Amino acid sequence: MQLFRFAEIFETMKAKSIFTALVLGSVSMINGQVGINTQSPNATLDVVGKPIDATSLDGIIAPRISGDNLSLKTYTSSQTGALVYVTSAAGTPSGQTVDVTTVGYYYFNGDPTINKWIKITTGSGAVSSGWALTGNSGTVSGTHFLGTTDDQDLIFKRNSIQGGWLGNPSVSVSKFGNTAFGTGALPFSSVTGTQNTAFGMNAGSGITTGSNNIVIGAGTQAVSNTSNNQLNIGNAIFGTGLSGTLAAPAGYIGIGTNNPNRKLEVNAADTSNSPAPIRVTNLATLPDGTSTYGLVINPATGDVYANNIQSVAGQIIRLGINATSYNSESGLRFNLNSNDTQMGTAPNLAPNYINKIIGSTISTGVAVPAGTGAPARTTDRILLPIGVYRVTVRLVYSGIGSTFFIKSIVNGSEYSLIRVTGSSSVTTALYEDFINITDTAQYLDFTIAPESFGTLTVIDRVAAGTGQSYRSVILVERLR
Repeated sequence: MQLFRFAEIFETMKAKSIFTALVLGSVSMINGQVGINTQSPNATLDVVGKPIDATSLDGIIAPRISGDNLSLKTYTSSQTGALVYVTSAAGTPSGQTVDVTTVGYYYFNGDPTINKWIKITTGSGAVSSGWALTGNSGTVSGTHFLGTTDDQDLIFKRNSIQGGWLGNPSVSVSKFGNTAFGTGALPFSSVTGTQNTAFGMNAGSGITTGSNNIVIGAGTQAVSNTSNNQLNIGNAIFGTGLSGTLAAPAGYIGIGTNNPNRKLEVNAADTSNSPAPIRVTNLATLPDGTSTYGLVINPATGDVYANNIQSVAGQIIRLGINATSYNSESGLRFNLNSNDTQMGTAPNLAPNYINKIIGSTISTGVAVPAGTGAPARTTDRILLPIGVYRVTVRLVYSGIGSTFFIKSIVNGSEYSLIRVTGSSSVTTALYEDFINITDTAQYLDFTIAPESFGTLTVIDRVAAGTGQSYRSVILVERLR
């Protein structure tokens, strides 16, 4: 009887409270909708403020809770949409409060793939869950990113048309690591090839089973849609066989040809009939006397090779012969005239000594053994590198009753000679020949060989003005 009386009293109080609220006009209930400060609620809960009443502090206050206290609670999908105001960040953000890092309003997203509290922001201040049209501030590198958190491709579009795509080649079965930017570039729905790269509108749009191809430029295509390791840059520069690595490059590059089969192949065909379709400008020049090489072109194939024929312009040797008397076969000596200091200058003050043959050296006072047509002797000699040479010996002498030979000795053996007959007056003998040095550098020296000797005296030079004018000289000129 008492229990019944309590229930009766409770219902009476409840009715009175509702009646009082309705009478005062602060709460109204119509068709299951609740209104505060309004007799005509327009939603499940309709709260109307008192904007002209300065003493009425309008607003709705959500439950206020610290981040640490919120982290102690476990919400489920039944609480999806719950709203709280966090008064302080969680000390150690994790789990459902992993993003509760600042003060503010948060709502709970109970989606099983998300299952966490998400901050409500305008997007122009603190970090939000989305990227604002005018950019975001407060981002943390390595924490915030533009992309996906699931195993799905990221598509970029403009005007609802696909302009770019990022996939995950390590797990993507359909895209196989292909990368493309540009409307219609490398349509992935039809590409089964792997690791292709395309940049530009419709670039590589025809590729199907081809792999490791690179196409750059609007409308550029692989030469073969089913082949691998190709390059096309702007339909001007092409590559084939590009399968190498940084340590071991491989492949061919072509300019003006889409099927190069040389490291660099240039098709110089020019329909404009310009006089020189290939041009190189502002090349550095080499110092005087530097050994140079040219290029030769096979006219049948167009292949270019290095020309191993050296430029020999200015490569000569000029040596003065000693003033010596000869009475037996012996080496023709120039050891007293084998450098700048010994030979001095000519009357015009130019150096008498010349050695411009690259790779040539001069040795004096060398004891050499006998060779074919040449005796054992002490001689002065010239080391000549591989090449063709013109050799001249001009000998000014006096030799009463003398008949002799001037011999050239190459690599220890007689090469050629001339016969000279002396007279009582000063006479000039001239020896000249060509020598071809092959395989390896060889030594050149000379002998005076008697047929019959009287007295043979070589005149080396005479003083002329402030210099020396040489009469007897050895000249070596490199021809090639």
